[in-house]
Amino acid sequence: MNLKSNIMNEINIEINIEEDKWLQEQPNSEEIISKSCTLALQAVGIFEYAENIEISVLLTNDGFIQGLNRDYRGKDKPTNVLSFPQEEFIAGNYADIEGQIALGDVIFAFETINNEAIEQEKSFENHLAHLAVHGTLHLLGYDHEEDGDAEIMEALEIKILAELQIDNPY
Repeated sequence: MNLKSNIMNEINIEINIEEDKWLQEQPNSEEIISKSCTLALQAVGIFEYAENIEISVLLTNDGFIQGLNRDYRGKDKPTNVLSFPQEEFIAGNYADIEGQIALGDVIFAFETINNEAIEQEKSFENHLAHLAVHGTLHLLGYDHEEDGDAEIMEALEIKILAELQIDNPY
């Protein structure tokens, strides 16, 4: 899906669907992800530097994401979203970017997201939007391993989600 931001930069968010449940049970997921990723990109100011931005998204299942989580993070269990940045960024520092940039891959697991939404009494759509923002921020160098970094990332997520009219998820 190609979108144009309101400042005339091109955003190419390529979404591949590997798990049929995404289409059968949540057919508006592509729109939610595209809008959420776009708002995250705008919020960090990356368009001051990049004219064209690409993100690759995979909508998959718990089995597939568990393999990635095991192989790349040493955690042999499914997770809701994984991000694989193409380049390492320092959060908020994008001055070295010129022209077109492929940010990386964001991978979502249907079952885990669905189960978390039910457990947390959130709509699937709102939880997915939050995870899309979260995954995009990881591509942009944001992290939550340390308390100070987590506070910065969470505050940014809350701000972006408010633009989507989604309550603070924390």
